[in-house]
Amino acid sequence: MRKVMDSQKAWVKRVVYYSLFNATDYRGAYEHHFGKLELG
Repeated sequence: MRKVMDSQKAWVKRVVYYSLFNATDYRGAYEHHFGKLELG
């Protein structure tokens, strides 16, 4: 079981990094059309 979990964690680390690195940030487009985005 440990071997499976370690393999899955390694896969997630690679895939999530790639996904976050290549994900489009829509904040600029939102703020262009609707003004400054206020969180909280």
